[in-house]
Amino acid sequence: KIEESPIGSALENAVRAGRIYEIPRAHLIHATFCRRLFVAACASLDFGHLNSAVSILHDLPSFGLDVLEPADMLLRAPTLSIRMAAVELWSRMIPCLKEPHDLKFAFDRFSQSFFIAAAWLDDSHDDEMSPLRDALWNLAFEWQLA
Repeated sequence: KIEESPIGSALENAVRAGRIYEIPRAHLIHATFCRRLFVAACASLDFGHLNSAVSILHDLPSFGLDVLEPADMLLRAPTLSIRMAAVELWSRMIPCLKEPHDLKFAFDRFSQSFFIAAAWLDDSHDDEMSPLRDALWNLAFEWQLA
């Protein structure tokens, strides 16, 4: 098993250090090791490795409410591509939330991030922002359905 080998530890450390940008076929990795890689990607965010961390978080299965902190942080990121990736993380998280209190808690956090991201869009009149604007509105619609 990779998670018990030196390769697993090296992979985990590389994710934490922001040196890995993808985990191909992550759905085939044992859930326990996926969790460890998720924690390493979150640590990578804390170290400022936004691009690598968001790529890893996209490859891993969603961990429900645990994705809230990184998704919130990434939706406030200074670049369009990171914010677009954050919208996808939020979108993947919503179906994993089954309990009403989890939905409410996550929505409260989302609404704060949504308005910050929307204000950032309002400050720019760049046509490149229209995909993010559309993605944010689609995400707001997903919340309504949840």
